[in-house]
Amino acid sequence: MKRGFLNRPGALSDASSPKPGTVTSGPKLSQPKDQKSKPDKATANVLNFIFEIDRRNDDDAELIARYTREGRPKSFIRVCKTLKLEVFCAWLCYDDVIGYSPPNQDWGPLLPPTPLPRPYRIGASLLHGAAIGVISTRALAFGETIIIERPLLMMPRAVLQFELEKQLEVMLSQLDEKSRARVNMLSNCKPAKFGSKLWGIITTNGLKCRFPQSRYLPAYVGIFPDISRINHSCSPNAVWAFDSRALWAEIRATRPIAIGEEITISYIPPTDSRAERQQTLKDKYGFTCHCTQCAATAGRAAAAASNERRRQINETNRDDAREKWAAWLRAPASARSDSVIAPHEA
Repeated sequence: MKRGFLNRPGALSDASSPKPGTVTSGPKLSQPKDQKSKPDKATANVLNFIFEIDRRNDDDAELIARYTREGRPKSFIRVCKTLKLEVFCAWLCYDDVIGYSPPNQDWGPLLPPTPLPRPYRIGASLLHGAAIGVISTRALAFGETIIIERPLLMMPRAVLQFELEKQLEVMLSQLDEKSRARVNMLSNCKPAKFGSKLWGIITTNGLKCRFPQSRYLPAYVGIFPDISRINHSCSPNAVWAFDSRALWAEIRATRPIAIGEEITISYIPPTDSRAERQQTLKDKYGFTCHCTQCAATAGRAAAAASNERRRQINETNRDDAREKWAAWLRAPASARSDSVIAPHEA
């Protein structure tokens, strides 16, 4: 990912949990019966992607408070395998995400493939200060799937750094050589004094993933092969959603994307003010944002107008907004008004 702009579950018995610090094969979760096999054709699912950004912001202080209230539960490493018994992810987790799944079941259907030919490439970024990015190789339509992939590494957001540091190398050793290389090639924007290189890679490139099945600690972070290379924009052209039962993430276009255009997501709440966004990105990822929206709102008057538009978007009744999106999607392309997508230009 752009962050920092550098270089860019085998069977478990339900009777007991693994001892802390052990490496296990985790339960292979079955796909829910109501899961759409081809979500890109379902209007409702497109809407879920549009509104996904509203549900992914956990307050770090509250996560730490929950973790403490639960007595700082111990974690263990779960080795996640495909139906062909190939390891695809090393997952550091707590026992609160084991009980929700029936034991001795598979991970469900095979991972839905990213569209072929792949509609993107990894290459030199087109954004100011970024080295590597994800570039579209053909025109992409609104709502179109761009990437579907499973994580290489997954870990809780509520975990003490010194505990995670001890586990990271063990987690990485569970992956094959190619997967380890893909992790190590990711950017690290954190100074050495804040921890190991691997710790820096995780905190720089981790994608927020939620496990609503969790009893008390639903917030995790995942490292993905290509998704973790997508750069930031305060007016992104794509958004992600995470399937916590099948353990994959999907990237979709939130507006038409031209061939050769860089694919971007937002690392932070996009309805924050310009100054708040700039400060958060500087503090967490070490860069000053020069995306088109930040560049266009550099002046005080333009920034104030943009901040007000974003405030209004944040306060919009979401049920009403969802219905407007649904009506827009149902309408013939020739009858669609641009007004409903104007918020993307805030």
